[in-house]
Amino acid sequence: MYKIKHNLKQILFWVFCLSYSTIFSQILIKGKVVDAKTNEALPFSTIQFKGTNNGVTADIDGNFSFYLTPTLNEIEVSLIGYEKQSILISNGVNTNKIVIKLKPKDINLLEVEVKASENPANKIINEVINRKEKHNINNLKNYICETYSKTYFTVSNKNGEEIKVKDTILNKQYLFLIESVTEKKYQYKNNTQEKIIASRTSGLKTQSFGNFASQMQSFTFYNDKINVLGIEYVNPLLKGTHQRYWFTITDSVVQNSDTTIIIRFAPKKNITVKAMEGLLYINKNDFVLSNVIAKPSQISENENEVTIQQLYTKIDSNYWFPNQLKTEIIFKSISVSEKDKFIKAVSKQYVTKANVDTVFKIKDKWLSVYNDKLELKRNEEFWNEKRVDSISKKEITTYKVLDSLGKEAKLDKKIKWLNVLMQGKINIGYFDYDLKYLLGANQYEGFRLGSGFSTSNKLSRFFKIGAYGAYGFNDKQFKYGVYTNIYFNKFQTTFLSYELFKDVEETAGFTTINEFSLLQSLSSNRNLLIKEMDKIGTGRLALNFNKGSINSSVYFLTKQVNSKFGYANYDNFTLNNTINTFNFNEVGLQIKYWPKQKFIQNLNFLMPIGSKWPQFYMSLAKGINTQILDYKSSFEYTKINFKILQNIKLKVKGTITYQLLAGLVTGNVPYSLQYNNYGSNTDKYWLSVPNSFETMYLNEFVSSKFAAVFINYNTGPIIRKNKYFNPNIDLLHNYGIGKMDNPDNITNLAIRSIDKGYTEVGMRLNGLITMNNTAYGIGVFYRYGNYSFENSAKNFTYKLSLSFKL
Repeated sequence: MYKIKHNLKQILFWVFCLSYSTIFSQILIKGKVVDAKTNEALPFSTIQFKGTNNGVTADIDGNFSFYLTPTLNEIEVSLIGYEKQSILISNGVNTNKIVIKLKPKDINLLEVEVKASENPANKIINEVINRKEKHNINNLKNYICETYSKTYFTVSNKNGEEIKVKDTILNKQYLFLIESVTEKKYQYKNNTQEKIIASRTSGLKTQSFGNFASQMQSFTFYNDKINVLGIEYVNPLLKGTHQRYWFTITDSVVQNSDTTIIIRFAPKKNITVKAMEGLLYINKNDFVLSNVIAKPSQISENENEVTIQQLYTKIDSNYWFPNQLKTEIIFKSISVSEKDKFIKAVSKQYVTKANVDTVFKIKDKWLSVYNDKLELKRNEEFWNEKRVDSISKKEITTYKVLDSLGKEAKLDKKIKWLNVLMQGKINIGYFDYDLKYLLGANQYEGFRLGSGFSTSNKLSRFFKIGAYGAYGFNDKQFKYGVYTNIYFNKFQTTFLSYELFKDVEETAGFTTINEFSLLQSLSSNRNLLIKEMDKIGTGRLALNFNKGSINSSVYFLTKQVNSKFGYANYDNFTLNNTINTFNFNEVGLQIKYWPKQKFIQNLNFLMPIGSKWPQFYMSLAKGINTQILDYKSSFEYTKINFKILQNIKLKVKGTITYQLLAGLVTGNVPYSLQYNNYGSNTDKYWLSVPNSFETMYLNEFVSSKFAAVFINYNTGPIIRKNKYFNPNIDLLHNYGIGKMDNPDNITNLAIRSIDKGYTEVGMRLNGLITMNNTAYGIGVFYRYGNYSFENSAKNFTYKLSLSFKL
């Protein structure tokens, strides 16, 4: 009986202990890791049970959770750059609100060179690279997911610590706040489309910034180049990485049956590629990236400082998919009123509803981003459902205050004004001022000053009427024109146009479809050098169509040309007369085809973002010997222009650019309709023009048919960049060949063709001086082969290299 009672007591004791252990083990601990000084979240902190490798990793917001056990109730929290902290969790602790504050410490980020055979981190990195194709979501057949993003702007010091001063507005609200909900679709071979389901911007009601968060960094860290704010950096997870990066293991964490290895990476000394530094969290079971923290290395004092973070989770037991993304930017180029205070942006993107098995179609593949019709009309119930956390008091105040201020200051109208400005116009109510007519310069006209106006979309989105006038101070001639467009869609990409103008154009120039871009017009150096121009009077009717990869125009024109280069008429080898004024009646087709060119929709505007594929241009014109009104054409001809242009970014460093030009005109026609072979050399101005013959003088040669190829290799930065010195080298080789069919008909011009082939080589040393957004350099070019000069010194041409970006 005693034994039974004793055994029963033992059984009850163990049952009690087991029950207590089970209850205790079911206690869920939730917490957050923050910076002790700034109270900002510390993502990817390591939380380990003391004395073991078991633990968890905090997410992108510093949040973590785990189940407490009776034997493991003390944790150690660590993160590179912070002091490790030990915490004993007792029954009295509020297990839902543990806040762990880590104190920053100075760390040494100097490079440590370790031979590959001695460094275990290299072996792990190699395994990750070997499995890169498998884990890269861009290699999936398709996927679809939903994202919720939040971006706020505030003020920080140079270290990124948000400034909080008592009794200031920054304690109660942010400077700016953006929220968005999007749906991402992807099909193999980079067919990506994002629908802005909802967006909300403080201070604005009718303008969308819904894709702002998506544009800040690459959606996956597996691409060969990581895009951060439009700048591409070489991925450390790329074959040959050990020539560019060093790696070292800093920690490891065991969670359930998974082991995460934390590896620090940074570029090696004297590496001039655009590189990053940071931490890679590698899941050792699958040798896959689970977390990453990275930032550009070696930025200059005034460059914006950017840090990106990504968290991946496993879905469908096979695929690791982005789950959270975060971007922090300190705008060093934008300082506030007080010294060492800067604007800081923090953007967080949360991915939900990821599905890699669904089948769907992507309509309008040329649209990379488009707006849902209800994007700006979502109610608070919708937002509360989509938000990861409930909206904070500070965020509510931000919306309340800025919405009121925005309404009073009419910010929506001002943002719409900026959208118009990006198209090269300034909006003035019912009219737009056209910037493309404002300023110009070339050797023929000298300085050109003009003005142009057109009706704006405020008057009507379905038609536009415009006019311009300009005066050249060298040729002392006034130019003018009027035009009208009738639009057939809301994006104004399909329209009928009619224009009348009296102006000038390059003699024997090479033209394709007309695409005005404010940036292109500001950076086209060759336009400044043009010396020979014809006076023209033109009437042109065209039907224009632009959708996705194709931009086309079908037109009819009648044109009168007055040229200094005459045309000689012969009758049985006897000169009848020479004329300098020609009438042309012409029908034609112009096409640009850019495969997989993408556009971003911003409400009623489409913004092109280009494509990595070649651009194809073709222009076909047929001259008709007929009379239109008082203009009778004297020439029958067929003219074909063809151009291919592509920039090829190499995997690690450098860019290859090539341009192919080809032209053919049949029939005996004046010099105005032929080709000057695209030279850009003058004795007066020494300005380098990429994709042209740098040593060939303007109008030195003439062709009825010609072909040219311009090949350029840019090395990228050759030393680490700084504020004023960012050198890079262009190595180029150009070749052209052409033939003149009717030299006897051309007067007032020494006829030379390049039928034996024209060749030149050259080098530009760009970025020797960098000031603001303008870079200055020098170039030397050498003319050799069949058309070289006897005086070898004359074959060398020295020029100024000039480039800038807005």
